[in-house]
Amino acid sequence: MSDNSALHHAASQQQAHIPDDGEARRFPPPNWQRHLVLFLLTVASVFFAGAQMEAGPPPAGSDAAGAMLFLIKNLPAGWPFAVPLLAILLCHEFGHYFAAMWHRVPASLPYFIPLPMLSPFGTMGAVISMPKRIRSRNALMDIGAAGPLAGLVVALPVLVVGLAQSEVKPFDVGG
Repeated sequence: MSDNSALHHAASQQQAHIPDDGEARRFPPPNWQRHLVLFLLTVASVFFAGAQMEAGPPPAGSDAAGAMLFLIKNLPAGWPFAVPLLAILLCHEFGHYFAAMWHRVPASLPYFIPLPMLSPFGTMGAVISMPKRIRSRNALMDIGAAGPLAGLVVALPVLVVGLAQSEVKPFDVGG
């Protein structure tokens, strides 16, 4: 069996592999539930972070439950922060993923990493599992560059819209 037919056979068996130090590195089929749960937790934590930025701190004297209810009430206000951030993150991670698929390098789906609910950003990004070694420097370069370039495609329009909606105000030094 040639190298290419072995890769096609592995893909048809839902397990991709690439020789790594004489051994095949196998990736099991994706656990869709794990990826979905991590993504939904990330979406929730990013929306909470956006709501916290928009609504400000909870009322003074609120206990933890009161603070959480305050944020939940203001959750829709978090969308101007959450939607662009998640769009950039999704494009970035799937840029890496699709470049790896293009070069026939086995890669997992992104594992999104939510931060605790009351963090400033709501996420630490995502991780894609890949082999230790990639046989071609060109493939490594393409996979590494594809994420930032794909994220940039979304980030530039987000920047333009954000600047168009911003107000320019003089800086008051005070004194």
